[in-house]
Amino acid sequence: GWGGRQPKRPRAGRRPADDVPRIPCLPLDVVLCPGELFGLNIFENRYGLMTEECLAEDIPIGIVLARQDQPDDLVEYEPEAVGTAARIVKSEKVGDQYLLETLGLVRFRIHKVYNDKPYQEADVEWLEEEEGDPEMASRLAQAVLARIEASGADVDWESNEARDPVAISHAIASTLPFDLPTKQRLLEAPDAQTRLPAAAEILHAGLRSPPRGLPPRPPGRGRRDPTPDPRTNR
Repeated sequence: GWGGRQPKRPRAGRRPADDVPRIPCLPLDVVLCPGELFGLNIFENRYGLMTEECLAEDIPIGIVLARQDQPDDLVEYEPEAVGTAARIVKSEKVGDQYLLETLGLVRFRIHKVYNDKPYQEADVEWLEEEEGDPEMASRLAQAVLARIEASGADVDWESNEARDPVAISHAIASTLPFDLPTKQRLLEAPDAQTRLPAAAEILHAGLRSPPRGLPPRPPGRGRRDPTPDPRTNR
């Protein structure tokens, strides 16, 4: 379906001093959106430790796009500033590996990255999910769904999700084949009113070019060709 309910903010590890949420941070060649299911194949020892901590403490994993302007041979990639906290909803241990199914819950902004453990952690700020102008966002969402239905997809117009512009905007960003930089900009967009016209433009253009109207990428951010990551089931 197109969308899902807006989830509660996940429980996270806490810094004793100032109670800023700190969660494990996993930079990948992936942009995860709220409401999206995502499979992980964990086979490195350090990420096995991360998984065990998340399962024991009910802590989400911070799935975040690795910056695309870095060399491919780095041991640890620098993450983008905005990612999505993913809760483990299903896990299976097969030998020394973990097979995980995760669900994107809520976006976050990274304030500081730590490398004290074998895996990265980050202090994060949970980002609010805003519609923008509610009337405009609703009209945009309905127009995008109508375009999707016209392309042959089934749309359940009576569902709660079909009335939620935020959920629709994230569902479209997660489902359509945007390139990683465009998908990251959709994730970073401040509200559904900003995200939906960009998605509609790409639909209209047949995904031939990035959309206008999204927040610009910071200067100096290049691109590298995304490569399959061994930790994902892609």
